Amino acid sequence: MKEFAKHMNTYKKVVFDNGLRLVTLRVPHVHSVSLGIWVCTGSRHEQPEQNGISHFLEHMVFKGTRRRDALQIAREIESLGGILNAFTSKEFTGFYVKVMSNHLPQAFDLLSDIFLNSVFDPTEIEREKQVIAQEIRGVEDTPDEYIHDLFLQSYWSDNTLGMPIMGTASTVMALEREAILNYYWDHYRPERIVLAAVGNINQPKLEAMVKKAFSHLEPAGSPPFIKPPHGNHAFQVIQKPLEQVHLCMGTTGPSAISNLRYAGYILDSILGGGMSSRLFQEVREKRGLAYSIGSSFFSCSDAGLLSIYAGTGEESVNEVLEVCSREIKNLRDESLSPEELNRSKEKIKGNLMLSCENTDFRMSRLAKSEIYFDRYIPEQEVLDSIDAVTAEDVQRLAGAILQKEHLALTVMGNIAPSSIPKDLFSQ
Repeated sequence: MKEFAKHMNTYKKVVFDNGLRLVTLRVPHVHSVSLGIWVCTGSRHEQPEQNGISHFLEHMVFKGTRRRDALQIAREIESLGGILNAFTSKEFTGFYVKVMSNHLPQAFDLLSDIFLNSVFDPTEIEREKQVIAQEIRGVEDTPDEYIHDLFLQSYWSDNTLGMPIMGTASTVMALEREAILNYYWDHYRPERIVLAAVGNINQPKLEAMVKKAFSHLEPAGSPPFIKPPHGNHAFQVIQKPLEQVHLCMGTTGPSAISNLRYAGYILDSILGGGMSSRLFQEVREKRGLAYSIGSSFFSCSDAGLLSIYAGTGEESVNEVLEVCSREIKNLRDESLSPEELNRSKEKIKGNLMLSCENTDFRMSRLAKSEIYFDRYIPEQEVLDSIDAVTAEDVQRLAGAILQKEHLALTVMGNIAPSSIPKDLFSQ
């Protein structure tokens, strides 16, 4: 691990006059470049009546510009042997390409064109509403995905952070072109944009391309106000005719900028983050109660969430909840062994370093470091921070967040609400 730090690649940051930031990491031994345009706006920046507009915008930029129609966009990136894609999250919307390094000028021209010059054709807008409505219905037909949306809507019910990223079929169908354009011009401002590139790049040439393409953008001034979320100790059972019963349990966690985030990664790993985790071993391997069981750790700028998911049979719901409750209590009340702590650390560090062989992953890390911390966080700093976490740090965090007043539960399936004791999940 230490050897990696001896061969640090060239990092550079440029802030243009309009506030737009370009962060690059030159990795000379690879053949590819991953370039992303990150906008600091996502579903939590929407009003309830416009829920899904960030995701809708993400789709629409691929539908044609003043220079290219949708087919030309698809053919051009494929002719380069590259990847062109986008994503929307709670706090970001991102557009990115990955190409061989010699194709970066053409790829940048394509990516900047769809980002800056999309026409938002009215016919395409109406057609894409139908596409996204089908995408939403697809999630609703996938209970192991849908239950997480339902849980978040309940857990953060008084905050836009709880709204689904794709919106609802009704909010999407109600979107109008004028509202989409206004949202674009209000939120896609240079001070809210980070361009991140990782790979075998010529940094001065990329800087010149970015300056030429983006220097005309004008800043908006103060960023929009974001209300901090507060988790609700909510219990809900949603009756639906399914073959399995799906459970999602959660509690507050460290934010993306909290000093406790590394302890949070380890806590998640030990609880349910892999095949050797406590929940996987107890629920699946020892008892055969579920095929899918595990935990996950979500974090954003001002909030975090540690959640547990399981899919099980109707007759096993309470036993699964009992096991989860017991493992939560054990983590909260008992000290970790040095072996378990070290195993979790090595797993997290190994996953990080293996992922860093992918320029996509490193580009994402680079952008998030800039957005959250206004600086580059080298991989070695992360490795050292993970190593510095003690068993006492993990137990203190568990003691703070794994309390019954913080826990919430959503159950979905062919099951009566009265069949689940409300105190089962909160010892």
